[in-house]
Amino acid sequence: MKLIISGATGFLATEVLRQSLARPEITSVVALSRRPVVVPDGLDATKLKNIVLKDFANYSQDDKAALSGAKGCIWTIGLTPAKAFGVSKADLRRITLDYTMTGIKTMHEAGPAKPFRFVYLSGFAITRDPNQRYLVGADHLRLRGEVERCLVQYAAESNGEVEVTAARAGLITSQNATLAQSFINMAAALGLAKSVGVDEIAAALIDQVVNGIEKDPLDNDDLARIGRKVLAESKK
Repeated sequence: MKLIISGATGFLATEVLRQSLARPEITSVVALSRRPVVVPDGLDATKLKNIVLKDFANYSQDDKAALSGAKGCIWTIGLTPAKAFGVSKADLRRITLDYTMTGIKTMHEAGPAKPFRFVYLSGFAITRDPNQRYLVGADHLRLRGEVERCLVQYAAESNGEVEVTAARAGLITSQNATLAQSFINMAAALGLAKSVGVDEIAAALIDQVVNGIEKDPLDNDDLARIGRKVLAESKK
């Protein structure tokens, strides 16, 4: 089975990559990234094809050939609410919506295994209601909802060839000792927002491609439940 991971050098995608390379049923991983991917020690680097893209709106013929035959994609490219502040509306739309829709269309046109499963990393506050009001970050959050609507419509018009789900994660916790991650872990521990471990959500996202999409959207509790089950079974 071939799996595509987009934004493969990011915090979550790095864990998705690690787990994917360790799973025997995943025989090929195509990592889309802006800079070269570093493979963790002890993992089979021969399974990895790293495509370094300067622009996620443009894929070469060689890139498209490498995507052919994939069973699914875990799409993690996007801006966090904090990083979205200060970004122009045009750039926000390009990164959030245009890159995502270009990605799914390119992968579909490349000739994937069917059904092709596209798992989109969204956020816990997102809804698909275009009239939803937000106290802060409204442009970014509404745009995320628009992406979800566009993906659902694309899948509906694919004659069953494409399936999608949005993973609406809360705070993603980790044992990583960075200052920013420490604040996230603290907020999760205080119950300020729902949370899921980075290993749990990575396992859940991979499971949705390998074993089929359970539902759409997947909320934080779904992701934690699925991830814990997958990790527990892997230890048996």
